[in-house]
Amino acid sequence: MGFNEALKALCFCIAELCHEAQRRDRNLVLPYAIDATNLLAGGLHMQLYQGREDEWARALAAAAVNMRWLLAWVISRTSIEKKMRLDRRRAAAAASGASSSSRRSVMRGGDQGGGDTVWGSSRGSSSSSRSSHR
Repeated sequence: MGFNEALKALCFCIAELCHEAQRRDRNLVLPYAIDATNLLAGGLHMQLYQGREDEWARALAAAAVNMRWLLAWVISRTSIEKKMRLDRRRAAAAASGASSSSRRSVMRGGDQGGGDTVWGSSRGSSSSSRSSHR
């Protein structure tokens, strides 16, 4: 595989990444158009031709800018999703903690200290004895 064929593969990968990101987020607008069919980035040829190194360098710079934007988009999206998962876990834990706390109270016969508890009457009815076995 030659250098220009490798550039074509790279251009195809970048174009696919751009397409997939924009499919997932319709509000995402990348600064440069990537055309894998014609091997263009920002309207400039990505193929390396003798005497056109300047255009090639600018085309690669345009592709790199799109990749940086994609990276920032992925990081921001990942941060938001992590925060949402953490919030859901906290809410579930709080709901679970509240319901298990009320179940323990019901199983002990309330917090009045009388009658049989989940620990049994042989362990005593002092609150220190109960709290050490929770």
